[in-house]
Amino acid sequence: YITLRDKESKELVKSIGVTKKIDIVPDPVMGFNIDSLSFDIKESYKNKDYVIISIRDWKNSNTSFLKDIATTCDKIIDNGVDVVFIPMHGEHDEKTSKKVTSIMKQKATILSKNLTMEEKMIYIKNSKLVIGMRLHALIFSATVGTPMIGISYDPKVDSYLELINQPSIGNVEVGWDPIELANKSLDIVAN
Repeated sequence: YITLRDKESKELVKSIGVTKKIDIVPDPVMGFNIDSLSFDIKESYKNKDYVIISIRDWKNSNTSFLKDIATTCDKIIDNGVDVVFIPMHGEHDEKTSKKVTSIMKQKATILSKNLTMEEKMIYIKNSKLVIGMRLHALIFSATVGTPMIGISYDPKVDSYLELINQPSIGNVEVGWDPIELANKSLDIVAN
């Protein structure tokens, strides 16, 4: 039995010669009932506006990509909104988040790399926006109804954002304007 998340993946699999029946199905996370969770986020975030950042390491992570994320985060914080990094893929994402916060002029929080899936979903649910590279950060956002802006590194991210009609700031390798991302983010938070 073959299942895929989007039509672009289905078309790719068919183009390489797979002839079996293929169904497009939602990610299992989409059926998760967050209302049944009892985890409490940190007191400091309960009634505060914050933006979740979910990034991963990338080939050029030691150059402009990390600086652009840092610039975006600094501008968001300069406008009175906290920035909280969520390591979706444990210590790998935590390391990349630490690289970005070391470049930033403002102070941001990095959540524990050991959070459970449920805890991550609650932080995302209580945020005003997710800026995400990690597909599951974007899927979690959709599951709990939190707006998002994607940063693409793979066609699966583009396909998912298109499927749910959510914006992408662009591809990590092509480059994008960090001030434009900050402005779009602040607009979503305000409106």
